[in-house]
This record gives sequence, structure tokens and C-alpha cells, in this order.
Amino acid sequence: MTSQEFEQFFEAANGAIALDDLALLNKYWAYYNEIKPNVPLINGADFTKLGIKLQWAMLPLLTEAQINDLFMNYIHHVLYDPEFDILEKFKIYMRGVTLYEDRDRIKQWLFEHLPESQARILPETGGEFEASRLSFWLKSIIAACGGNVQDSFKFENFFTTFPQYLKLTQIQKSGIRKLMEFYRYLSVSVFTPEGIDESVVVFDGDDISIHKNGKEEKIDKVNFGEDVELIDWIQKTVQNIESRMNTAPIKPTKTSLEELAIEEEQNNQQKS
Repeated sequence: MTSQEFEQFFEAANGAIALDDLALLNKYWAYYNEIKPNVPLINGADFTKLGIKLQWAMLPLLTEAQINDLFMNYIHHVLYDPEFDILEKFKIYMRGVTLYEDRDRIKQWLFEHLPESQARILPETGGEFEASRLSFWLKSIIAACGGNVQDSFKFENFFTTFPQYLKLTQIQKSGIRKLMEFYRYLSVSVFTPEGIDESVVVFDGDDISIHKNGKEEKIDKVNFGEDVELIDWIQKTVQNIESRMNTAPIKPTKTSLEELAIEEEQNNQQKS
């Protein structure tokens, strides 16, 4: 691959990133890995950065190991991009994880390990080596909140009182805040109402509500339009299933080898 061919690929790949088309991004990622051994040395650094950008853009398609690697080592590539919503991308990925146990484990791993990351997310200005690291900022917000980042008052107070934060530029402040909000999201288990990313329809007698991220929205069937019929059908279906489960006869189970042996002998006698 010549430098000119690389420039063409570089431009096309960035175009795919801008389109945010996962199918297209997946094709470029496959091609990226195919041409990787033949990239001119002079373009090596740019090629590596492009690969990281591609992975962030196609985050919902990545493996768990790739996700962990991106957040632990390369979050600074998207942290200060106002067009890139880290939290929303991650939520899309999480909705693709079927089991809630797996979702909770993924969140818990990042919640525990991100504060130990030594990735540099800010320039080392004025000899402040520590303040340039990811670990510094997450450990600072944890300490400021007394270990509970869900404490809204202490969480918000951090952004108006923490000295190192107040020294940052506006772009840097936005990026650090984005990091803190994401970390705060990780602290909530998916087994709590606040941790559910999808909208969940809840039936309570004749009342219908939608729960999402710990918020409840009552549904007015009068103004709900044509979907009322669908909701009624879902509600009746759920009630029918529950009714059948409650009235179904409970069959005794054989709990011992002796009982199973007796049954088998009786069946053999009947056949003969």
C-alpha cells in the first residue's frame, strides 16, 4: 500500500465513521485488519489512531475484551469530542447483551477497574503528572462523594469546588464531566429500576406505566391512540398466562431412585 492509497482509505474510513453506519463500519474494520501489515511506516501512527476511532464508532459490535481495552487505555480519543456520546454508545452495546447477569458483570468490572487506569487523558501541564491520569479524576470524584457517586449533592458540588477541575478549559471540563457521568452510570446495578436502560411496560390493575432509568411515566389510554388495542392485548395475554400457571395441577415429582425403579417395573409389567 502506497501513502496515496493509505490517504484514500483514511478519508473513506473517516467518512464511514461520520455516517455512523455499523454495517459499513464493520466492513472497514475488516479491511483495516487486512491491510494492517502493509501500511507504510510513515503512516503508522495515523493508522493506529484510525483503528481506535473505528472501534469507538462500532462499539456496539465489539467483544467484551475490546470494550474493556478501549475504556481502560483509549478513552481520551473520544472524551473531548462533543459529537461522541460515550454513554449512549455503551447503552446500545449493553442492550445487545441478553443476560442481565452479564450486563451487571460488565458494568461492575469497569466500575472497579477504571479508577486504576493510568491512561493519560489530559496534558501534563505545570508538572501535574498525576492530574493528567484517568485514575486521578475518578478517585477524586469517589473521594468527594464519600464513596457514593450517586449522592447528587456531593457529585454536583465537585464541579464547582474541586481546584484542579476549575483550572481546566471549557472543552476539558466537558470531557471530564462526561467521564464522571459515565462512571456514575456504571455504579448502578441493572437489577434496580434505575439501572434498566430499556423501556419496560408495567401493568398495575387498569393502570399502565413505562419505567426507564428509574423514572415512571403513566400512560393515558384515552390519548394513547391506536396502540391501546395492542396494550390491551398484551395485558390480557399476560393475565391468561398467569391464570393458567395458577390453576395448572401440580404433578408430584419422583424424588428417589427407589420410586423411579418401582415405576419402571410397573411399566414393564404392563407391557408384558
